Amino acid sequence: MKLNLLLGLHSHQPLGNFDYVFEDAYRRAYLPFIDVLERHPDFRVTLHYTGPLLLWLKENRPEFLERLRELGKRRQVEFVVSGFYEPVLLMIPEEDRLEQVKKAADFVRRELSAEPRGLWLTERVWESELIGSLVRAGVGYVVVDDFHFKCAGLKGEELHGYYLTESGGKTLAIFPIDERLRYLIPFRQVDEVMSYLWEIKERGGRAAIIFDDGEKFGLWPGTHRWVYEEGWLQGFFEAIQKADWIETVTFSDFIAGNPPLGRIYLPSNSYFEMGEWSLPAERARDFRKLMGRLREAGLEGLASGFVRGGIFQNFLVKYSESNRMHKKMLLVRRDVEKLRGKKKLEALDYVHRAQCNDAYWHGIFGGLYLPHLRREVYRNLLRAESLFERESVRVQDLDADGREGIYVRRRDIVIQVRPSLGGALSEISMFRPPVNLVDTLRRRFEHYHEGIGEGAGGEVASIHEIPKAVDERTRNALVYDDHDRLCFLDHFYDVLPSAEQLMRSNATDCCDFHLSEYSYRLVEGGVELEKEGACSLGSATVRKRFQWERGLKAIYSVKYAGGSRLFFGVELNLSLPTPGVEETYLELGGERIGTDRLCDRDGISSVRITDKMGFSVLIELQPGANVRVYPVYTVSQSESGFDLTYQETCVVFLWEIEGGSEKNLVIDLSFSSEGGKHA
Repeated sequence: MKLNLLLGLHSHQPLGNFDYVFEDAYRRAYLPFIDVLERHPDFRVTLHYTGPLLLWLKENRPEFLERLRELGKRRQVEFVVSGFYEPVLLMIPEEDRLEQVKKAADFVRRELSAEPRGLWLTERVWESELIGSLVRAGVGYVVVDDFHFKCAGLKGEELHGYYLTESGGKTLAIFPIDERLRYLIPFRQVDEVMSYLWEIKERGGRAAIIFDDGEKFGLWPGTHRWVYEEGWLQGFFEAIQKADWIETVTFSDFIAGNPPLGRIYLPSNSYFEMGEWSLPAERARDFRKLMGRLREAGLEGLASGFVRGGIFQNFLVKYSESNRMHKKMLLVRRDVEKLRGKKKLEALDYVHRAQCNDAYWHGIFGGLYLPHLRREVYRNLLRAESLFERESVRVQDLDADGREGIYVRRRDIVIQVRPSLGGALSEISMFRPPVNLVDTLRRRFEHYHEGIGEGAGGEVASIHEIPKAVDERTRNALVYDDHDRLCFLDHFYDVLPSAEQLMRSNATDCCDFHLSEYSYRLVEGGVELEKEGACSLGSATVRKRFQWERGLKAIYSVKYAGGSRLFFGVELNLSLPTPGVEETYLELGGERIGTDRLCDRDGISSVRITDKMGFSVLIELQPGANVRVYPVYTVSQSESGFDLTYQETCVVFLWEIEGGSEKNLVIDLSFSSEGGKHA
């Protein structure tokens, strides 16, 4: 009996990624793989391309889709689908799961002339509740990691085929991806891969199963040289075709010719590495240490399936910014149901685009840490909201945390007020252009900040094995915040801080109002918030009123009962789409400065922020204030090392307050787009 090799490739580029990234991935990975595959017509594979990538290919490389169509017609390639815009299916509503899978299947039928039967499960995030959704969507089989099966108690030698799983009597075929093959292909010598495949056959295995990222074949560091220029893929194909004991088959053909190995029920899970990444940073560090000790003791294999990390949903706890995006997506999705006809279909497509998974989590890739990916989520949600005709002000639990927030949607802006988060604003969005100015990210400790990692042997390393070096500038940027970077956070300082001190978190806040919950009440055209508390040198009361009838105005009344003066500060964190370019800048007192520069200026009555995208924000201050400006950078890991990424520009307004006095302040924001007047 021959061993069946089931080789699948999943290729994906997220919505919002730069066009040159799509082009580079196409030329370095997607195109050369097909070039080699076409030269070996007897080698059969299963391929998945996500919706964002298919749309780019259709617009920019239609001849590539024609080549895929021909490969499908001659049954050399089977095509599988996922949710069209590559959402994590578990994180979106049931009806959207069906719509997203249907949209992907319809595209494959229309553009590739193929009938998809299988599903690539995005990030292999599995819950048994998905079974009913997938069966209703017409999916016949799904592919997950062998780690899922090991967590259900199976051993590696029992995973060389497929199983059936069920829910409510509905059955679904489910394949385990061989972890060892994931690390062998294409990173190790062909002979080593063939030896492992022979081991599987000798143990009586029916199938060797791998379904992995297409980017491994040319886009990951060092792989284009290794896979194509040095001929790894050509050599692998030739070795498979010369071996009379192995043949390549698609997943559907394997099901047609082989019975299931049994029935299985899998726990909530994703791939092993995701379990580490989704843990809180300190626990992820402990988890990595534990796995290191198990490895040293030779117990790593025995522990597999019994030792695991967190679950994907925990990213919504680990990163409040991810949770806010996710909950806004759900809110807008519910509101779409109020629309009818073409408007509803258009708005629904925007919401589906906003469900693209990459911006909602972080692991070895930038994900959440990449501003352009988060920006694309907000851009699509705002495009959907722009189709709603009714303005609204609603009070509800916006974060699923048991605390109320205020969601304001007007014709020109969207605002979210968070009384429990220092009475701050977590969203200030415009519709033209569609951008959330508070699309910011907090500087957090990540468990990989402590270590550089170790390299691995072999001709080319997996991105999980590549050594990561840190330069001095990046190391100096390892500063952590005690709060989310929102707008209108209130501070008290006993000494007037500099921008450098604020940037490095070296300025001591005397009252911690920015970490406190404010009381609130709705008023005509706005909301009033209040907080009273003790300071290190006395007590203070802050009352602020947000008015949103025209633009956005914050009216403050600050009382300080103490024996000496303090400096009251209001912090605004503004995410600018195009930092560091000449057309994006701040104007203070007639002076232009870049948004990625430090600035200390006193006696300023207005600040104008202009962005290359075609919008500007005018902030008028009454009375004039001391202004501190600094950029916020984060340090995150990526496939090639550590990235130093601009996230936002922080602007802090500071006023001196004498002990026993009250100060009234106004911060007036007006917005314009494409050279229009501020309103």
